[in-house]
Amino acid sequence: MSNGAFIALMLRGAVFAVGLMTCHALHANDAPVRPPTTGVLADAARSHTYVGALTAGWRSLLDAHVPRVNLYLGMSDDDAPEPLRYAVAATTSQGRPIERADGSMVVASCRPGSCQEKGMVWASSDGVVVGALVHFYYKAPKAPMSPALLIWSRDVKASSLPHGFTMALEEWLRQPVSVAGFHAIRMVQPDGTIVDVSPAGLLP
Repeated sequence: MSNGAFIALMLRGAVFAVGLMTCHALHANDAPVRPPTTGVLADAARSHTYVGALTAGWRSLLDAHVPRVNLYLGMSDDDAPEPLRYAVAATTSQGRPIERADGSMVVASCRPGSCQEKGMVWASSDGVVVGALVHFYYKAPKAPMSPALLIWSRDVKASSLPHGFTMALEEWLRQPVSVAGFHAIRMVQPDGTIVDVSPAGLLP
């Protein structure tokens, strides 16, 4: 084989290899790309990992998505207000993420040693995060204990709660919110303001 023919053969081989690499890259790009939040939860779901075991990853997720507001919800040691993300972490850290049919992820569990206090975090397939927790005190540590629902999000307001979240909420409570017996339903909105929420606004 002449040098010219050999070089031509090598060039054809190189072109073919580049073509294969491009094809593989295109197919890889065809896979759905999850937002970081949903991706973290999806990875935990596949490995059957409790979110509390994600340590820094779970803390970072809560820091990014839980509104920055201090509240007394009966879960602090000294009856003082504390960051809402602490209560969210306390009530969800024992949960394993579950992927729903619509591609959203849900984490739900209860507070160790006080399982009536419980929480859930819902993340849509496009990265919108909304959570809810059941608590028994609000602002006043000496007030009579009574169940209430607190919804929170840094992505959406009470007037625009996603349908996927309201469906997941009802499944989590195992009954419609309107008959769950909450003496109050509130939401911490993205700017930290707290508003009352009508049960009618939480119908799936």
